[in-house]
Amino acid sequence: MSRFRLARGGRHDHEPWFHLGTLEIDTTLLFVGLSVVGILTYAFAGSATFNADGTLGGVEGNLMLHAYAVVHHARFWTLLTWPFAYQGVSLLDVLALLVLWWFGRDLEHDLLGRRRWALMLAIWTIVLGAVTVGLYVATGDGYVQAGPQLLEMIVVLAWIAEWPTRAMMLNIPAWIVGVVILAIQIINYLGQRSWTALEAFLIGIVLCGWVARQFGMLSAYPWVPKLFGGRPRPHRRPSQGSRSRRGGPNLRSVPTGSAGRRQRAAPQARSADDDRMNQLLDKIHAQGIDALSTDEQGELDRLRLRRQT
Repeated sequence: MSRFRLARGGRHDHEPWFHLGTLEIDTTLLFVGLSVVGILTYAFAGSATFNADGTLGGVEGNLMLHAYAVVHHARFWTLLTWPFAYQGVSLLDVLALLVLWWFGRDLEHDLLGRRRWALMLAIWTIVLGAVTVGLYVATGDGYVQAGPQLLEMIVVLAWIAEWPTRAMMLNIPAWIVGVVILAIQIINYLGQRSWTALEAFLIGIVLCGWVARQFGMLSAYPWVPKLFGGRPRPHRRPSQGSRSRRGGPNLRSVPTGSAGRRQRAAPQARSADDDRMNQLLDKIHAQGIDALSTDEQGELDRLRLRRQT
């Protein structure tokens, strides 16, 4: 049972909220876990149904964002719960969670930390829901909003906007992938004649980008207004040589000779890499990504690659 022991996380923002055995539960993984709970709830409680008063019933129905129910029946909590509600489960929903986890952890660990990332996810969720409700009030055209796919797309687009020149699949620059994602989504809305959904999508992207700017992201786009909020606070991950990934003592036989010297030197090299990476991240947090020279940006990419491998 020790593999599933629950333990507190660290006090710092770069550390997880808590540990479940050897698993580190950060904000991104916690969001994905809540979404999995939503899938299981759908499986056991069944899909939403319509009540006589025009609202959605059932467990899932009380989690979905239905603009009519928000306006006329004060279901304001659904502005925050809709990403965890499901009208059905498909492979796209599972892929959306994997993509959100993959890109979200970079934004959490490299820029914002667990608390600020959790707050920004919550604000994005409320903003996207509020746009849907606002358009219903303005036009009378409303729809049910549920599932993580819209929020996942916002996370991916935010990642791409923050690092537009990073290479993605097939070594394609991230900004090209972002343009393709936007084009496909807009074409779908146009083909379906979903004008309100298209308006909500475009307005939501603009507002979520503005929110990200208030959290210190998107510093490469000075034309995005920044009214308040600071830059992402520098947060340092513990050096890999300072603790075991499994949370316990790292007991190994001590090699001797040249192999021993190489293994003793490895933690020192990792520590030096961490120190240099923290210096570069501090410079980004203080002055923005443009403050790095071309050589420093290349050095940062090499350090990230070494840390991953």
